[in-house]
Amino acid sequence: MSFASDGASVMLGRSTGVASRRKERNECLFIIHCIAHRLALACNSAEKKIDFCKYVEHVINKFIKLDGFLGMKQSKICLLIEPLMDTLLKIITSTSNNSQRQNFISLYTEICDWKLVVFLHFLWDILGYLSTLSKVFQRKNIQISDIDPIIELTLNKIQQQFLNYDDDGRLPLDEHLNKILLNFSRK
Repeated sequence: MSFASDGASVMLGRSTGVASRRKERNECLFIIHCIAHRLALACNSAEKKIDFCKYVEHVINKFIKLDGFLGMKQSKICLLIEPLMDTLLKIITSTSNNSQRQNFISLYTEICDWKLVVFLHFLWDILGYLSTLSKVFQRKNIQISDIDPIIELTLNKIQQQFLNYDDDGRLPLDEHLNKILLNFSRK
């Protein structure tokens, strides 16, 4: 007998999940989790455990609440934050409402933090690898024997780009992170 699920915590909870309850009644139960959903849950779980990730999400959510950004996806807002710095400055200088001005100043201060900007560019690069991995997992013809090598290949690519030094003793990094770090070094 087998049990297949999309990986939602309601299905997979260790003690109260549907799969756990079924396994109690049938010890021979073979449980299959959708690998693409498991990847999404793993990313979400990692994000919730890292304080700086929570802070970045908080800043992005502030943007979402601004007029003109409602309904916009978080990924699009991440790409717009850097160009919006100038726009925020213009709004700050032209807004007569003191409360609004303070909110914009607070938001501007947060998005000007170099750690936030570098982190967003790092995410832009890393999420490209994870998106590719997720798309591979969603193929109709993927075989279980392909999963481990695909994960290893993705991990190796990320390690080469972000953790291993090249022959010159530098980290290769990736396109977007390199671009923003180059801009910082020029200033």
